Amino acid sequence: MSENKQTYWIIGDKRVDSQLEAYTLAGKNTNIESRLSFQEEEFDKVNWTQEPSKSWEELCLEHAVRLRQKWKKIKLFFSAGRDSGHIFRVFEQAKIPIDELIIPYTPYSPLRMDEHVNHIMPIAKELCRRNPPMKIREVLQDKQWYENLYKNSDWLTTKNKQFNLMFLQRTWDELIKRDPDYDSGNCGYILGFEKPSIRLIDGNFYSQVTGPYIQWAPQSIPGVECFYWSTEIYVKQCWLLINHLEKKYPKCNSDFVSMLMNPVDQTPYYDELCKALGRGEAMSWACGNGLNRVFGNDHWSMHKLSKILSEEKWKSFNEYRSILYDLHKNYTYLINKKTNRIDLNTIVGKKYLIKKQD
Repeated sequence: MSENKQTYWIIGDKRVDSQLEAYTLAGKNTNIESRLSFQEEEFDKVNWTQEPSKSWEELCLEHAVRLRQKWKKIKLFFSAGRDSGHIFRVFEQAKIPIDELIIPYTPYSPLRMDEHVNHIMPIAKELCRRNPPMKIREVLQDKQWYENLYKNSDWLTTKNKQFNLMFLQRTWDELIKRDPDYDSGNCGYILGFEKPSIRLIDGNFYSQVTGPYIQWAPQSIPGVECFYWSTEIYVKQCWLLINHLEKKYPKCNSDFVSMLMNPVDQTPYYDELCKALGRGEAMSWACGNGLNRVFGNDHWSMHKLSKILSEEKWKSFNEYRSILYDLHKNYTYLINKKTNRIDLNTIVGKKYLIKKQD
């Protein structure tokens, strides 16, 4: 299997595959040009100023057919959210089989556990009933999972190409590599990454990817299929969103567009945003309402979790805390002085002009 090399960083004349190394090099020499390279080989070939003529439904269906023809087995990471829910409907409505729904969950997030038990699993079971012989594979991320995943002190720089957070389902690379069908080389793993990243600059709409946009995606794992990052689908999404903005929010300013691109700030508009981007209704409102589920260290659930892990003396948690301490002490250029948190917005991707604002 060949590796997926769609994302890397360009720092001066160097190509860098590690996010930490990229920010370290850029921080040491602020005079050199730095950028995030996201699918540039494909994106450079596109006429961004022309909206794809095919409909959203046609493009999604064609991509689903391609994926089914490409892989002997297809597995969908499923959360009953807007993205994975839409992808499933594309396959089901066209009677294109999916072999398995992969559903990771962790007992260390009360909100996620409630979603898993009361929303995701009932929906997944009903989908399997309607689409035999599709199966469900639950992946429990318990103490053993995390202790094994973070057992080495160099996990930040070697195991993960991007910065990561513990105790989330978003360790996609490990989830895929540990799948029983991964070594066969015949299995495709579909993920619902991601809604488009657009900016409004000086009266022009651009597509421009930022660090957080690609933060959680597995970037070099064979078999990964990020459904919405198929080039024509991605470009179509940009146009769908811009068309919606110009129709409903004529003459909107750049701050409004930036707000919509921020997962935390966009919550009041999330349902509208998903529908504008062709995702449709949520399979479950609890899983598709756009509420933030990635909590910072100041959230009560994280305080409770930290207390449990400290009392149980998890080695992985001690490693994690020491690494965060080291980042704040020795990589100060990564820290946003206002929030005192790691800021991954400083290195952005190439801008692609789409259109002038009406």
